[in-house]
Amino acid sequence: MRIFSKSEPVSEIEIENAFVEAHLSDGTLHEYTINNIELHSTNVWFVDYSVLPKDGHTMEWIAGNGEFGEDGWIVHKSLFVHVVKTDGVVHLRIIGTGL
Repeated sequence: MRIFSKSEPVSEIEIENAFVEAHLSDGTLHEYTINNIELHSTNVWFVDYSVLPKDGHTMEWIAGNGEFGEDGWIVHKSLFVHVVKTDGVVHLRIIGTGL
């Protein structure tokens, strides 16, 4: 028998923090910016972000989606993420690239 907890309300800043921790803090970036976070469907959010990769990591970050911007930035990368908050902890699962 499986028991599922109901997800608690989650704020955009909690999603951003979880997203950064799960996806952007792997040592390949100088900087990042979250451009937009939108609720797509129940517990699924669309995240549009831009990154400034460290030398040698540009091709890793252009993979999937995004485009080359100014000054080495890769802009408008996007992902759909499933976000659930239980017992005050935000759990994030990347489920696919955006458009």
